Formats: sequence, structure tokens, C-alpha cells
Amino acid sequence: MGDWLSFLIFAGLFYVMMRYGCGAHMIHGRHGHHDKAKDIDPVCGMEINIEQGYGKMHEGGRCHMNARLSLRAIGHASSLFLAISYVLCVVFDLVFPEYAMHTVWHKLLPGFEWISWKGFIIGLVESYGYGWFFTLIWTPLYNVFAARN
Repeated sequence: MGDWLSFLIFAGLFYVMMRYGCGAHMIHGRHGHHDKAKDIDPVCGMEINIEQGYGKMHEGGRCHMNARLSLRAIGHASSLFLAISYVLCVVFDLVFPEYAMHTVWHKLLPGFEWISWKGFIIGLVESYGYGWFFTLIWTPLYNVFAARN
């Protein structure tokens, strides 16, 4: 039950950050594009019809942004986040063996072996894969719900 609760909290925080934080491109300006029917997303550079996407007021003007998230960008970001977290946890387990978490890795990462290069590589690849698993489910769901707003 605790694993699911942790996952739901992480997913909720990730949604909030992507919807209202950096994912919403709230800090970017218009970059000088002044076509009244279309605008340029300041982050991804896509041309956006002002009737689509969403806009925010920024520096006295309205900035239109693409509401869709990139599957590739979210996939690599999530996967790298989990892979880096995995490496940091393995280092933590080696430095502080009395607080080791490697027993959890045995349950979460099939084929994982503690203190072997094979086990480390398997865990790293599987951690990266879990990031794509999350992305392939979450990003399309986000894009569907964002399109409805």
C-alpha cells in the first residue's frame, strides 16, 4: 500500500509541476512574434493558432503556449531521473551499508544482483525502462485532459 501511495504522490506532484510550473512555460516571453492569428510557443517553437493551446499574461502581453507535452522529452527526462536516482541509491548503499536499500531493488528490478557489474547494469537499464513505462501511460493521458480545457 505504501508503494502505491508514494507513486500517487509522485505522480500528483509531477502533474502539478507540468501543468502549473515549468511545464506550463510560465516564465517565457513572446520572442517578438506579433502575428494576430498565430503565435510561436516560446519553448518548443511550434506555430500555434491563438484559438488553440492556452495563453498566459507575461510582461504586459499574452503569450500562447502549446498544451501538448512531448512524449520523447518527457520519456528521456523521466528515465534519466530514475536512472540517476538508482545510481545515487546504489552509491548510498555502498557508503552506508547499515541503511542499505538493496533488498528493495531485488523486488523492483528483476535480475538485479547486489554488488556485481551485471546486477548494476540490469538495474540501470530497468530503471531507465520504468521511466518510459511511466511516460507512455502518463503523457498521453495528460495531453487528452489538457486538450479538453
